This record gives sequence, C-alpha cells and structure tokens, in this order.
Amino acid sequence: MAKLSNYGVLIAGVVSPLAAPFFHVLVYSMLKRASSDLERDWLLRLSLSPVAMTLPFLVTLVLAMKDHRHQGLSLAGKNRLCKCGRLTDSRLDPP
Repeated sequence: MAKLSNYGVLIAGVVSPLAAPFFHVLVYSMLKRASSDLERDWLLRLSLSPVAMTLPFLVTLVLAMKDHRHQGLSLAGKNRLCKCGRLTDSRLDPP
C-alpha cells in the first residue's frame, strides 16, 4: 500500500468542501463576537466570510500545482508508455 502522503491532493479535495462552511462559520462568529456594533460592520463580515471559504480550495490548488510540477499528476495516471511501446508502471522508475 502506498504511503498516505502520496494522496495529499485527493484528501485535500475531499475535505475542502467540508472545510469551507466550517471556516465560514468560524470567521463569521469571530467577527460577530468581536463587533461592537453589528449594524455598522455587516459589510466586513459579509466580505471576509467568503474569503475564508476559499482557503481550502486554494490549499488544494497549491498542492495540485506542486504535484504537477513534480510530475505527480498525469493524464495516464500511474501507467505510461515506455520508448519501446510497452505499458510500464511509473512507480518503479527512480525519482
């Protein structure tokens, strides 16, 4: 079985939709609690909550771009054609 660290993008992609509402509620409640006048600073709360919701997506995007640079993501998955035309397993290649 492969190490769990090999599946970082997959795990981040699965957790991202669940983490976004969590961050929204967290940021909104912190801003609401810190507010002295709820009627005056509603725009700040309304603006920062969606920004907090994009953080899990951005983390997933950065992980995917990092894996893509290291050739971790490919259209063929883990298998590819070698120079002789046979299908090989890229996990056997040296890094």
